[in-house]
Amino acid sequence: MTIGRDGDDEVLARFAALAAEPCGPCADPNLLALVMTGSPTDAERAEVFNHLSGCPECRGVAASLLESEATKMGSRQRMRLRSGVFLPLLLAASVLIALVVFWRGENSQVSLEAELQAKVATLAARDAQLFAGFQIATPDELTGPPPDLRRGASAIRAPLGKLLDSRPSFSWQPAFGLATWQLEVSRADGSRMWKASVTGAQYSYPATETPLGPGKYLVEVRGEGPLGPEQDAWVFEVASPDLKERNAAGLRSIAAALPPELAVPMSVHWALHLGLWYEAEAILSSAGPLRADREPEHLRLLRGRVAILLGRPLQRSR
Repeated sequence: MTIGRDGDDEVLARFAALAAEPCGPCADPNLLALVMTGSPTDAERAEVFNHLSGCPECRGVAASLLESEATKMGSRQRMRLRSGVFLPLLLAASVLIALVVFWRGENSQVSLEAELQAKVATLAARDAQLFAGFQIATPDELTGPPPDLRRGASAIRAPLGKLLDSRPSFSWQPAFGLATWQLEVSRADGSRMWKASVTGAQYSYPATETPLGPGKYLVEVRGEGPLGPEQDAWVFEVASPDLKERNAAGLRSIAAALPPELAVPMSVHWALHLGLWYEAEAILSSAGPLRADREPEHLRLLRGRVAILLGRPLQRSR
C-alpha cells in the first residue's frame, strides 16, 4: 500500500519522518493514510487516534492531510455516497477534526503571545519613552499568586491596586452576625482622612468628603460580632496625574498601532503593567467579540489573572 494518494504523499512523508525521529516512535504513517480511506479496522483506527491525542506534531500533519482531503471531497462526494465509502470516511474525519481543533487551540496561545511580543517592539519603536520597560506578562506571571496587600483575618475586596478614581467604593468580607462596622481611611503617614459607621460590608465614598489625591492609603474596618472582634486593613493607591496620562497615551498608541484582536489583549497587559487592575477589568468587559481560537487560551489567562487580582470568582470559558 502506498502512503499517499491524490497528491498527499508529501504530507504523509512528513508523518513518516516524524516516525523515524529518535525522540520516540510515532505511529506508522501508513496507518494514517489507511484511516483517511475509511477502511481501517477498529484496532488500527484506535491506534492512530490514541497517538494523535498525545502528539502535537502528528496532529499538525493530520491537520494538513485533512485540509487537503476537504478540498477534494466536494468533487468525490456523490461518487462516495453511491459506493458507500463516504460515510465511514466522514466518521473518521469527524474524529480527526476534533483532534485538529484541539491542536489548533493548543498552538493559538503560543501564536498570540509571539504576536504580542513582536508588537511590543513595534510600540517601543513608536514611542520609546512611553513604553520603556513594558513587556507582556508571561504565563507563569499570569497564573502566579496576587500581591499580598491584606492584613488581618477577613478579605477586603475593594479598592485594590492603583485607582484612576479618586472617590472609590469600599467592600469587604462580611462576618457572621456582624451588622455594623467602623471604617477608617488614612494617609500613608498614618493621619486619618475620615471615619464612618457602616451598616453592612460595603460603602460608597461619602459625598461630603474631599476626593482622594494621588498617593497610598490605608483602609481599616473593625467590628464586634457574636464570634468576637473582626478587623482587617488594606493598602491601595490613587494614581498620579502622570500615571493617568501615561495610561491614556499608551492606550491611544496601542489602539492606533494594532488591530482590535491584538489591541485588546495588549491593552490589558498595559494596564496590568501599570498596576491598574480595574482598568484591565474594564477593557476586558467592554471588548467586543474576539477571535474564537484565541479566547480559550491567552485571553482566558488574562481574564483569570484579573479575577485573581480583584478577588473575583473565576469564570468558565464559553
